[in-house]
Amino acid sequence: MEVKKIVEGMTAVEVAEVIDSNFRGIKEETDAKLSELDSEVNGETENIEVKEVLKSSVINTSGVISSVADAKYKVYVYNVVNGEVYRLFNKTSNVGSVQRLSIAAYNELDELVEVIASWPTSNSIGDDNLIREIEYKVPSGVSVIKMGNLSGEQQVSQLLKKGITHEIDDIQEDVKNNSLRIENLESLEREQKISKIFNPYNDLRKDSLKVLHIGNSFMNGSLVYLNDLINAADIDVSNMCLYACYRGGGSFKSWVDCWNDLDTDSYSVSKRIGGIVQNITGSSGANNGEMFRNTIKNNRWDYIIIQQASAYANDYSVWETESDGGYLVELIRLLKIYQPQATIGYNMVHSSPRDNSDLLIGFNNIANATKRLKENYGIDFIIPYGAAIQNIRLSNIASNTSKGFCKDGHHLARGVGNYVASATYFQSLFAPRYGVSIWRNTFRAEVTSEDLSDVAYPSDVIPVTDDNVRQCQMAAVLACCNMWTAINPDNIAYTFD
Repeated sequence: MEVKKIVEGMTAVEVAEVIDSNFRGIKEETDAKLSELDSEVNGETENIEVKEVLKSSVINTSGVISSVADAKYKVYVYNVVNGEVYRLFNKTSNVGSVQRLSIAAYNELDELVEVIASWPTSNSIGDDNLIREIEYKVPSGVSVIKMGNLSGEQQVSQLLKKGITHEIDDIQEDVKNNSLRIENLESLEREQKISKIFNPYNDLRKDSLKVLHIGNSFMNGSLVYLNDLINAADIDVSNMCLYACYRGGGSFKSWVDCWNDLDTDSYSVSKRIGGIVQNITGSSGANNGEMFRNTIKNNRWDYIIIQQASAYANDYSVWETESDGGYLVELIRLLKIYQPQATIGYNMVHSSPRDNSDLLIGFNNIANATKRLKENYGIDFIIPYGAAIQNIRLSNIASNTSKGFCKDGHHLARGVGNYVASATYFQSLFAPRYGVSIWRNTFRAEVTSEDLSDVAYPSDVIPVTDDNVRQCQMAAVLACCNMWTAINPDNIAYTFD
């Protein structure tokens, strides 16, 4: 098709007409290709994998698509006004809201950039509900009407670097050659940094905050005293919620299998903190991921926290494989497709005596794996409770323990173990939201006879008292300041008035 240019001196109406003309041409062209592709893969086993490629292309632009409810086609026009760059959202000729963009990101755009991004909202390829996005760089001097309010600078320079998505022609050729395999998807992700470039930022202090944690028993261990700490801090959490998807021993792969009705273990979804009620429906159980799918699909989450099973948490090399410790890419892809606006976080677990003969070496391996995750996927919201546990293991409180505050050589024990983990969770999520630090929190964790009933190592169950609470809270604070190195809280000078 012939692409019309936007030139200096055009009015806003003329610019809109050029955009609309080009847009309609691209729509007709791509619709024809998608229709042809649909007929070719109809009834073939490769159909699902083709959908995955189409879905993966969306991940690259998910950061700038926050709502797709009422728009099938989106056009962005960039204009420079008095040295500032504005992105105008144009919906088939109607100029809409304005976003301010950094000069660096703007300069990375070509004179004319066309981006065709597909957003499957149904189960058929080529469906009418595909969204295309086109971006134009407007020459200086073009008269474009600015409407709406500035929404704040968008940090999208990294996203724009890889703005051109996978061409439909290439997908079509892959289908013809019967060559769509998982290796192709991984190669595509490495080439375009799909899901490894943009992790949206959400303000923890926003009016209403909705958090979902997808985890296992180590997640539960980090939440044991969280409500107690919140109550002691006199925090009103009615304007937020924390939901937990729990599956014993759950790994990245476990939750991908659950999504596909392939996980033979049971799981649950429940609200743990807050006053906001989410829409949790459907049945759950072995080989039944309905409730998990509905939790992701039918709600809007601001933060989704994931974590790896302890057996694999210390070995990043398996996370992106197809082994039992793998499927990180597949899990992130699911979350990106259905919750593109959500910030993905990570719960950094403790070094377990069962999985690590040397707890400090185990922690260092877990920290290195977490660092790799942060570097490769932009996941920088991390709850480093594992670092806090390693900190407290260096203190004099641990001198008489045998398993590093683990009641069974694996799970954290009541008292100091669970307290330090919950304190770190509090300091990571609730302290920045409400401006209340864990430091000087008045809650103390007593140990009851019930807490000792299922304990293999009683010496690891130590109550939190006025005598040791400073070290416990300092261990959490230190971890949130530096999660990569274990620090003995006994060596830190502080006051606790």
